[in-house]
Amino acid sequence: MSILRLDRIFVPVHHGMHYTCAEVDLRAHELRYYDPLMRVVPLKKKDAKDAEEDAKVADDAAWALGVEVLGNLAQWVEDEAKDKLGVDLEDADDQRWRATEWQRTYLVAPRQRDGTNDCGIFAMMYMMRRSAGRPLDFGEADMDRLRVELAYMLWQGAVL
Repeated sequence: MSILRLDRIFVPVHHGMHYTCAEVDLRAHELRYYDPLMRVVPLKKKDAKDAEEDAKVADDAAWALGVEVLGNLAQWVEDEAKDKLGVDLEDADDQRWRATEWQRTYLVAPRQRDGTNDCGIFAMMYMMRRSAGRPLDFGEADMDRLRVELAYMLWQGAVL
């Protein structure tokens, strides 16, 4: 079975000293990027060109990284669909796999304070809450409790 048969795929992203995550929503044909340090207004972009132009204007490293991550994920979805599912992206019946044309959303969700080392917990919580259909209703004040809860779930083997 191909991973592309799932409804959603969550991808943790590590770059340097920072963690973020992305979501590939195969049902909605949307790619989402979450970064607890993102400082831009949440925008929805229909194509990569628009997002790249905004990344240059915003001059924000977090935004530019999100554009790169979602671009790479879109290409991965297309490559995976061709390789594992035998999809022909030129065929009208296979257009749903043209991930480079999917909606891209860059979300400003619960925000991490500068100077803290909580980005990994934020990224884990984004993925866990989104996968369970729960709201992103946590913040910096919850980090100590969430660290303990996450450690307990890992110890019990009960992480979603």
